[in-house]
Amino acid sequence: RTPLLLEALPFSPDGATILDAEDRIIAANDAFRLLYDVPAGRPVTGVSLDEIVAEIWSRAGSRVGAMRASIRNGLRYDGAPFEIELPGQRWLRVIARHSVGGIGFFTHADITMAKRQHIELLEAQAALRRANAELAKLAGTDGLTGLANRRAFMDFLTTEARNSKPLALLAIDVDHFKTINDRFGHLVGDACLKLIGLTVAEQVGGCGTLVSRIGGEEFGIVLGDTSLDEAHLMALAIRAALARAPWRSVHPSLDAVTISIGLCSVEGPVDGDTLHGCADDALYAAKRNGRDRIETRTLPGSRRTA
Repeated sequence: RTPLLLEALPFSPDGATILDAEDRIIAANDAFRLLYDVPAGRPVTGVSLDEIVAEIWSRAGSRVGAMRASIRNGLRYDGAPFEIELPGQRWLRVIARHSVGGIGFFTHADITMAKRQHIELLEAQAALRRANAELAKLAGTDGLTGLANRRAFMDFLTTEARNSKPLALLAIDVDHFKTINDRFGHLVGDACLKLIGLTVAEQVGGCGTLVSRIGGEEFGIVLGDTSLDEAHLMALAIRAALARAPWRSVHPSLDAVTISIGLCSVEGPVDGDTLHGCADDALYAAKRNGRDRIETRTLPGSRRTA
């Protein structure tokens, strides 16, 4: 069969090579030389394919030890195409076929265009995923403070409330916020909300927690796997941090901004809306009782069965 293969080489539209039992080239057509940028006069007989590829990459200043091993491995499988990357973002597809006597006939085709299109498609898909993730993030983010918004807050609360763990919720309202807006203007009011959000977020962290601006001057903090005592300490830390906040940097005449906090805790699982309502009740009690304070409530745990 070898003489017939040799006669067929010039007529192959793709690159073609005949290899001996040790995968060294016996003969190659001109298309093969063009595909692999083999210089004129450079003999290829007695050379393996991975040596030719290594020579090409060495001219580009790269080391291809792992690639050579991959090529040698690809040559073992009859009829199974494998890809070879060349410098300049070029790719070739090689299909190896061996005879019973060990003689191999390999075809080499340029798949650069298809490969580039595939890479562009993957890049476009990755960019679309990033854009969708960014849109989802924006959909759940408060535009003023950068905290989670009400939608993200309710989704997170619902998820955490399903767990069989302690769960606490802090409902926060800025005291006399309308007065701040009326006295200093809405730009100062917005700056106050930003500073409150930043200060609160600095005090809260860890898995299962979320700080959100629910709307207006209202904030909500979900504290997963947190007991009533731990949540109360968190509330105290938040009030202390706000007392130290640089309010005069917001406006020279702004001495302080205080908050009222309603705290409710429960041993989950529990209905998220019920917990939210409990924290709101505690918040309104704090406002009725003079503001700038913390009021606590607890809910009996409600363990649901599947």
